[in-house]
Amino acid sequence: MEFFFRAIQAVSSFVLGVFGVDRPVEEPVLVVDSSYEVMATTTDMVSEEVATTSTASITATPSHETPVPTTIKVSEPVVPKPEVPVPTPPSVPIDIVTSSRSSATIPKATGLSLQNSSLEGVSERDTISFVAVLTMSDGSTKDVTQDAVWEVVGPIGSIQKGVFTAALDPSIAEFGRGPGAVTATYTDSASGKKFEATTEIFEVAAYIPSSVDTSGQ
Repeated sequence: MEFFFRAIQAVSSFVLGVFGVDRPVEEPVLVVDSSYEVMATTTDMVSEEVATTSTASITATPSHETPVPTTIKVSEPVVPKPEVPVPTPPSVPIDIVTSSRSSATIPKATGLSLQNSSLEGVSERDTISFVAVLTMSDGSTKDVTQDAVWEVVGPIGSIQKGVFTAALDPSIAEFGRGPGAVTATYTDSASGKKFEATTEIFEVAAYIPSSVDTSGQ
């Protein structure tokens, strides 16, 4: 660049000497592209701004104001509560309870017995009334004469609805008397059980008409 300036000065001096012009030689004007100057200026400004910003950020005096704490709310995760099972009360079978109560309040049949006036001196054509008595679990009794099944054991007569009629079978009539008994059977409708009762063995004597004279025999 300096060489270029000196070349310009030498040419100017030569021209002036030829034409006889005596004037001071002016310094050549260097024309510089403005874009370079702008670029340099912009670069310097940017550098100064960066330096100023860096210095300001480094030498900045911290504020004396008390910093306000920032409260950060952190939402807690929603944890589902475990479902506690409600205990189910045990079911009470109604039929069992009803059955136990029924068995405690309703008496049960426990036995059967026969009642009669007397079995002594029974002879043909006599009638004897029997009563069938059902004994209950609570000590009470029940007359089941009409519901019982009656039967005569031995050829000594017949019975119906508890009424016994003495009559010897012809096959034993010649012996003058015959042994036998009376039986009653009852079926309980509540439990389905059968109860049976039998009298003691008694004898039925043959009938002797009063008009027959037996004194000479």
